[in-house]
Amino acid sequence: MSLLKRESKGGNMGVILKHTFRNIFAKPLMTLFLVVTITICSFSGMLAFDMSNSVENIFIGLFNTVAGAANVVVGSSDDIEESDFEGLSGYEAAYVSSKTSNVTVRNNQMYAYYNQKRLNISGVDVESASKMRIIPKDVDLSENDIIIDEVMAKELELNEGDPLKVYGDNYVDVEYRIKKIAKLSGLLESEYSAVISDEGMARLCYDGRPKHTAVYIKVEDKSKVSEFCDAMEERFPNYEVQDLMGEKMVQDQINTISNMFKMLFLVTLILVIFVTITLSERIMRDRMSTIGTLRSLGVSPNLTARIILIENMFYGLFGGLIGTGLYRASRDALFNSVFTVSAGSMEVEMNLGNVSVPVMIAVIIGAIVVEMLCPLRELLKSTNTAIRDIIFDNKDTEYKYKNKNKIISIVCAVIAGIASVLAFTAFKDSPVPGVLGFLFMVLSLFCGYPFVLRTASKIIEKISMKVNNPILGLAATNLRSNKTSIGSSKLAFIATSVCLVMFIYISSLKHDVVTPPMDADVILRGLSENVESYEYIKTLDGVNKVEFDYSRDNSILVGKEKIEDYLENKYVKKFDDELTNIKVFGTYGNPELNQGYKGLPDSISGDEIYIAKKLARELKLKAGDNAEILFDAKGVVPYRGTFKVAGIIDSGQADSSNRTIVLPFELYKKIYLDRPSKAYIKTDDPVKTAELIKSYSSSTIDKVNTIDEYIKEIQDLSGGELALLYMIIIIGVSLAVIGIYCNQIVGFESRKRESAVLVSTAMSKGNLVKLFFEETVLSGVIAIGFGTVAGLVETVVFIKALKAIMEQEMFINVGQTVVFLLVMFFTFGITIIKTMRDINRMKIAEQLKYE
Repeated sequence: MSLLKRESKGGNMGVILKHTFRNIFAKPLMTLFLVVTITICSFSGMLAFDMSNSVENIFIGLFNTVAGAANVVVGSSDDIEESDFEGLSGYEAAYVSSKTSNVTVRNNQMYAYYNQKRLNISGVDVESASKMRIIPKDVDLSENDIIIDEVMAKELELNEGDPLKVYGDNYVDVEYRIKKIAKLSGLLESEYSAVISDEGMARLCYDGRPKHTAVYIKVEDKSKVSEFCDAMEERFPNYEVQDLMGEKMVQDQINTISNMFKMLFLVTLILVIFVTITLSERIMRDRMSTIGTLRSLGVSPNLTARIILIENMFYGLFGGLIGTGLYRASRDALFNSVFTVSAGSMEVEMNLGNVSVPVMIAVIIGAIVVEMLCPLRELLKSTNTAIRDIIFDNKDTEYKYKNKNKIISIVCAVIAGIASVLAFTAFKDSPVPGVLGFLFMVLSLFCGYPFVLRTASKIIEKISMKVNNPILGLAATNLRSNKTSIGSSKLAFIATSVCLVMFIYISSLKHDVVTPPMDADVILRGLSENVESYEYIKTLDGVNKVEFDYSRDNSILVGKEKIEDYLENKYVKKFDDELTNIKVFGTYGNPELNQGYKGLPDSISGDEIYIAKKLARELKLKAGDNAEILFDAKGVVPYRGTFKVAGIIDSGQADSSNRTIVLPFELYKKIYLDRPSKAYIKTDDPVKTAELIKSYSSSTIDKVNTIDEYIKEIQDLSGGELALLYMIIIIGVSLAVIGIYCNQIVGFESRKRESAVLVSTAMSKGNLVKLFFEETVLSGVIAIGFGTVAGLVETVVFIKALKAIMEQEMFINVGQTVVFLLVMFFTFGITIIKTMRDINRMKIAEQLKYE
């Protein structure tokens, strides 16, 4: 007894730990269930909260490939001189000049036919450029040497040491010797790129003096990069100063990806919490013998609760360590399969850096907290149970319907409704109301589902009486009165509704991939010449229609005062915060082949514009307003005009952001010239047409694809993301199955004597098996039926929350959704197999003897 007194004061932790570990390993299957659930949660948590760190490292790898060691790039149409940086310290710089030339490429598809391809040439100080890693290392270039890319060398059949003639100013031709053939990286940023020394560049200039239009800068102290950029922008407002990692676009992309995965983690966390809560009563029943032993030896209820909590703490610790360890081991492979990083034709190394240790620690602590808090309510109830009831195993198995649960359900439903209305009205651009609406909706359904189940089971019981099926009636009665049955059904309901949200989201993504918004057989991307250069396409055999796409990314300024201030002061101060980056699209009216714009009329008047809905909200414009806009604000000759907003459109499928302004076609050409960016082609023979266009225009078009090739390209790019989302669904279903299976195991243990009495008095084992089977079927049908309805409502709110982060329309494939729900039903149904086997093995005499 003195030992117990010392234990009650916390004096003998060793005995408690020894007892705890004996409990943990006494029932390995139960331990496995708990550890697997929290492992999955920890893995998902790492995926969500280490995401920004990993994605940032991906961008660093991308910029290292493109810009070497530089973290700032300064560009200008004027000559940038070293004196421009006087007074600034703690940096290294590599100055770059540039020229373009043309080279002749033999066309292998057409005999005696040649294409002209543009050659981009960069001139550098070799030592500083090599140190900045924007040219190959250990290359010493004289004024007669040149480095070319490997694609160009292969197509022109050139080798190191061969001569190469390049044309400079006034068509002067200069011959260089190929010093090195290198992979695409740094200044060799695209096919047909070359690097020469500053002295070599001087030979191409009419005045013998290279003009440096770009500077690659490495600021030694990364924390001062922003300060350095601000100083340069203040000195030279007309310079383009890029903080590579601090750019708003880069940070927006990092945040978008991170937020998407945090939303997905939220779904997984909800399932883990509900699985743990649902299992908690079953777990506590399994621990009643432990609680009874401790209580009978004089241990207080509070200390007993702490001892059991320590056991749960270890479950959380084990699961957290395994989950974070699995993430750390598989992160690189997972990210390489999910994300495709591209920098034109350059190979980008995916260097994710180290996993964030603070995030790992936080996730492990979070796993412990979740595993200790979820069963706390049931634990306190169990430890306060009378010792007599523990010894005689009198713990009630009947579910008690409490009004407080109904009140909580109603209150949460009201909050979910208010948050959802706000998400669709006043706070359309914020994901917070949508997320809150989704969370409170799930919580409301979790608390209120038993009441729905009770109503449904009563209806089924009445039907069974009318058709004279007493076993079905008893199954319906048990379904609404037995804690285990309600717990399993509740878990199946929550899993169905939440996993359906994920499934519809994936279906929507897949639909966007396999059905691009165009009615075309061939698509051309990256057109670089005037439209006259591509008019021949209309005359090719089999071509029925050609539709050119006039669109480009651009910066605009809206508002009379802002425009006047900008035009007056753009050379003396920076206006980056005032400029709005958008996509501009020019058309006569609603395009026929390009179907990415919804809401455009058949024709657009000369003084009218149409604005995409997200951009319209940002600019606070609506249909009928007049807006003074400066287009091509950073161009040499910006265009200023007052336009009537004729309508608000949806451009989400065309630009993925709903930030487009549609101009009348003639006005677009006046501002941006007659240069299309894409072309959509209807043709009888897509493959033949694509090959002919490649033959004639391969040097002026980046990509020529049939629609099947285009879809495959998009599928390959999004395949990893879809696989990850499917994995999350599998995780969710697996968690639910684990919970239901564990419920079946522990639940049958609590009903063994009840079942033995039934078999000995009024029912055969076959009918008992039928009773449990019909309970499971009814539970699954009701859970999946109501879960489907709830899931559809949850999906609407969830997609709305996502749309504040990224453009995504909801699409439901009815056939695939039905198959998914049937798979869910079958998966939940097979958990009854072990119970059926246990019934056949049950020894009736032993159970009756105990009773």
